[in-house]
Amino acid sequence: MQIVYKCAKALHYAHSRGVVHRDVKPSNILLTQDGDVRLVDFGIALVSDSEISRLEGVAGSPAYMSPEQVQGHPLDARSDLYSLGAVMYEMLCGQRPFRAGALGKLLRQVVQSNPEPLRDVRPEIPEELEAIVMRALQKDPEQRYRNGAELAAELTRVHQKVRAVQPKFDEEERFAVLRKLRFFHDFSHAEIREVMRAAAWVDHSAGEPILRPGDLDDRFYVVVSGRVRLSRDGEPVGSIETGGCFGEAAYGEGSRRDAVITAEGPVTLLKLTATLLEQTSIACQLRFNKVFLRELIERLQRGKKSE
Repeated sequence: MQIVYKCAKALHYAHSRGVVHRDVKPSNILLTQDGDVRLVDFGIALVSDSEISRLEGVAGSPAYMSPEQVQGHPLDARSDLYSLGAVMYEMLCGQRPFRAGALGKLLRQVVQSNPEPLRDVRPEIPEELEAIVMRALQKDPEQRYRNGAELAAELTRVHQKVRAVQPKFDEEERFAVLRKLRFFHDFSHAEIREVMRAAAWVDHSAGEPILRPGDLDDRFYVVVSGRVRLSRDGEPVGSIETGGCFGEAAYGEGSRRDAVITAEGPVTLLKLTATLLEQTSIACQLRFNKVFLRELIERLQRGKKSE
């Protein structure tokens, strides 16, 4: 629900400046490669206290219009939040809240009917999340969220509650996290998913050793979040930040590790072994090895410059 959260914050910013979008729908919500959200196309927006000519009357995309928008009533921020609620509904269950073959029938449904309960379509949706969507889709604007900030805060509360019960990243969340990491910038989406299938996610607490001198194995690691510290003979020699990697001993047959690698704070790592990497496609193996070796060479070069 990060997309909806960011849309709600963007709408709050627009509304605080007297702008009502009037056409919030999936095609006007863009997701950048960096995972940021852009709300676009303010072509029919209402701007309060503006001398700029604007389109008045009924305008928008019928499937996402609020009841008051359909009826040509005055609009405020809560109309856009209704439209965002319709987008949320579609994102969660794969269908719009109202569907009809004729425009007139669709508009009557928007004004008079209630959408099918989300959990009737997808029972696995948390009740708290369904409640957020249904509140946003209330016919009476007074029963909806007052502004985007209030909706965003409620999404945060529910997200934290769900994550407390299910603390593990789900697959799509993990994919989104990896896609932003420096290590995976050159990977295709398909290659990232191959790595995900072959890898394991592991968590370490602050001060916990991850690798010790003398370890003999074929493990590679990518730092998903947090930072790890490298030390030799009790002396710190560097650190690896989020998006970095380590495990170069896996490249040498029979090589033993000569450094201690410890979690500086809570750390999440992506762990992959050479054996599992061999089960991915040749293209994925080549990409992983190329990026991994490049990262190691850059780290060595930085170390020489600091000497």
